[in-house]
Amino acid sequence: MLAKLALVSATAIMQWAIYISLLLTFGLTLRSGRQPLITSMVQRMHGNLDPALIQYTRKVTIAWTLFFATQLIVSISLLLFAPLVIWSFFVNILDLPLVLTMFAIEYLVRQRCLEHPPRHSFAEILAMISKPMQETAAASTTESS
Repeated sequence: MLAKLALVSATAIMQWAIYISLLLTFGLTLRSGRQPLITSMVQRMHGNLDPALIQYTRKVTIAWTLFFATQLIVSISLLLFAPLVIWSFFVNILDLPLVLTMFAIEYLVRQRCLEHPPRHSFAEILAMISKPMQETAAASTTESS
């Protein structure tokens, strides 16, 4: 029984930590005077953005923030109030399909709402995301030398 409690606790804490991190990462960029995270990512790939794309990317950042908050609230609620098997199904089986569904919905909305939607391969998006991480790591290595 104690091992089961430890496993459930570890899984819950890990999942909640991931969603809290994502929620804060996206959500804090929505504060006044800050550039929304998705806007920043698209701007890195395209340079100057037209007002329609800036408005759209802000809404996408809001949508992802709400998605992460919803995932977190549902997970916590299910663990507290539903049978453990229901929470486990949500966390272990439904989590990835829900994230992929969110990506698919955003893609479909982008195609419908933007006149000339930006298109990139998954590899290009990963390279764009990893570039700042590599620059940060290189800068910290240089500082410590």
